Amino acid sequence: MKITNWISVSLLAFGLTSCGTDSDSKQKPVPSIQDGDTINQPDTPNIDDSSKETPEKPDPKEPVDNETDTLNCEQTGMDATLNTISFSVNKDTSGNYIITSDDSRAKDIHSLFVTTTDTIVPQNPAADLAGTNYWSIEAEQFGKKGLGMPITYGTVPADSFDTTVAYNGKAGGTSLQELPSPKCLMVSIFYPGNFSWSVFHLKHQ
Repeated sequence: MKITNWISVSLLAFGLTSCGTDSDSKQKPVPSIQDGDTINQPDTPNIDDSSKETPEKPDPKEPVDNETDTLNCEQTGMDATLNTISFSVNKDTSGNYIITSDDSRAKDIHSLFVTTTDTIVPQNPAADLAGTNYWSIEAEQFGKKGLGMPITYGTVPADSFDTTVAYNGKAGGTSLQELPSPKCLMVSIFYPGNFSWSVFHLKHQ
């Protein structure tokens, strides 16, 4: 009798353990991943990096033009530090550049240069010009009679001579039609009264 009851209790316990609860039997099976199975991933946008252009670095071997040769000249008008004699450069009705000044000393200037803005004009008669010289003139006698005013670009005044070739330029100077355009130009005049330069910047176009 005791043996039968023990077997009944044991079978009852075994049945509860192996069958489990109703909630366990309703759980969804977890799929297993076998070799060769493909896992679907969310679509990702195809980003094309070809449109992103990398800016080219300048070749250090190539020369760099420090001169501003566009319409955006660094400055125009009289130079703030080289302005012993104030003067102006304007075009007349025919398109010629006319150099004028209201300063009474302007008639005594000894030399005039029309160059690029990065040019270094000669600081004495024996010095050379470093840069591009489009036109230059000089009075025949130093300190006695100057170039006078007004001066028209390309026209040599009386009692003076063309020095363009002597200072690395073209014979007779670069004509107005041959001047590169647009271009930033520098007009420099030398006054012997106190051995000073005055400079005017302009945009040629």
